[in-house]
Amino acid sequence: MAGGVLAGAAVALAGNVWVIVEWLYAQGLNVGAVARWVDVYNFPERASQTGQWFIGYDWWWWRSSRVIEDLDLAGNHIEVIDEFPAFSYLLGDNHPHLLAMPVALVAIGLAFSLLLGQARQRDRTGRASSAVVPFAHAPALGVGGLGAALVAVVVVGSLLFLNTWDFPPYWALVVGAVWLAGARTAAGQRWGGWFLPVVVGGALLLGGVALVFPYMLTAQSQAGGIVPNLFYPTRLPQWLAMFGGFVPTLVALLWLGWRRVRPTLTVWGWTAALVWGIPLVLLTVTTLLATTPAGQGRLQELGLPVGAAGMGAAALARWMAEPWTLVVVGALLSVTLACLVTLWQGDPLGTTQGEADLVFVLGLVALGLGLVYVPEVVYLRDNFGTRMNTIFKFYYQAWLLFGLASAYMIAVALRSRPFRAEVALLALLSLALVSGSLIFLPAGLYSKTGGFNGKPTLDARAYLAQVAPDVMAAVAWVEQSTPPTAVVLEGKGSSYRAEFNRISTMTGRPTLLGWDGHQAQWRGDAYGEMARGRPEALELIYQRGTPAEVVATLRAWGVDYVFIGPTEIEQYGISPGRLDQLTTVLDEVFARGQVRVLRVRPLN
Repeated sequence: MAGGVLAGAAVALAGNVWVIVEWLYAQGLNVGAVARWVDVYNFPERASQTGQWFIGYDWWWWRSSRVIEDLDLAGNHIEVIDEFPAFSYLLGDNHPHLLAMPVALVAIGLAFSLLLGQARQRDRTGRASSAVVPFAHAPALGVGGLGAALVAVVVVGSLLFLNTWDFPPYWALVVGAVWLAGARTAAGQRWGGWFLPVVVGGALLLGGVALVFPYMLTAQSQAGGIVPNLFYPTRLPQWLAMFGGFVPTLVALLWLGWRRVRPTLTVWGWTAALVWGIPLVLLTVTTLLATTPAGQGRLQELGLPVGAAGMGAAALARWMAEPWTLVVVGALLSVTLACLVTLWQGDPLGTTQGEADLVFVLGLVALGLGLVYVPEVVYLRDNFGTRMNTIFKFYYQAWLLFGLASAYMIAVALRSRPFRAEVALLALLSLALVSGSLIFLPAGLYSKTGGFNGKPTLDARAYLAQVAPDVMAAVAWVEQSTPPTAVVLEGKGSSYRAEFNRISTMTGRPTLLGWDGHQAQWRGDAYGEMARGRPEALELIYQRGTPAEVVATLRAWGVDYVFIGPTEIEQYGISPGRLDQLTTVLDEVFARGQVRVLRVRPLN
């Protein structure tokens, strides 16, 4: 039970270990050596020694989600996102990566249930089954056979829709559980080896696509391929600032797994060669291609530093200076894979229920390490043109996996017999770091709310009635007086600016153009064509069009109402004279303070 509570705290409540440095600095302690070693952007330049338990009222907590920093070839800062769940809760960041977390947890439970069902069958019979039927034994689901298979399709397949980034790793986790369970069959049986996981993996993929097929018909993405990571190795101190609370228990787990499984040096050598070799070959080949005229042309916009001999030399210099994250994470990953391969080959643990947990947690660690290893080698080409989004999404999933694995290892280390001092010390170190990082959420909440100086409420719109009561009154009028499909024109939105697009945000009524930066991310290559003419139409209507042009444009875009509030007045420079012009061809149906709602007159 204590392990379960710890898992919930490690995954959902803890911050990364950087918050401990922030807190110590705020108390006046000298953390200069650590600050210089990790070198987090804007620390300590924008930090204060307040002596307060909650650190301060500024946005100090934001830095914990930006401990990873990339530098362009001229040495300039490139923002990289390394969110974790507690930060998302504090920020109120209801993006898909957060909303999909409950389903991701169910997928993890499903994978463990499949492996555990096979282990329970072994416990009953005392030997491996001669014919494993997928999903026949899934105790945690409460159903078996076809019902369990359908549950698996719904859980894993829904991630294609909820947060597409989550689908590949959790698909791999479920297939991997089937793979390890299938390895327990008697030698030579039809369902052993690779046949079973290939069939199950194909069925989950096809079933998932069928489940969300209507969404797939119109789904769009900013993804534009894979980019080799030539210039942005992650600095190991910054990686440790993100995952350092979990690393000691991961080392302890691998130490325990290695001693229990005992992979041969040959197996470890092959896994290490693959883990380190594939990235090295890819980066070497890509660096050589970058020296060709075509490669130089593609990379020229990155800007070589003064005096650099070329792209190849710049890439080599970057990696020679900061190879350690690739080396360390690669070493941990190769050891984990060696243990899993040995388990699959020889079944040395017997895969009883008492051993299935260790097998499964090794799988979680392998998946998490793979997720943080990938951005060292490649990243997704997207609107940002950097690793920012790839690290964001992959690290977020890895946090969940590492948190569960660490909680398991702490519980095992402190109750295992015979007692292993080295494993227990590593577990206690992780427990101390995770416990210390728990200050993040209460201190962040106190800081962000100004010491809880507002009235508590679950009404997300309550703030609007305080800061903009006239706009809130317009929101209420639109909700009560217009149909849900009415198109209400507002000014063009701006990302992370809450004063923009308040009508569409609060009422769900469609508008012409929202946060264009985010819309471009969701729409990908199709955005340009879909948004064509919309910013110009807004300028014409609010700013410069004749009354006849305004009416024609509103009807061309199917607009029913025009909203004018403080944001639109400032954004488009709407003067009283311009408002009088608009009301000659539009009916004023709501007015309060600076806020107006104008209705497009119906055609006779």
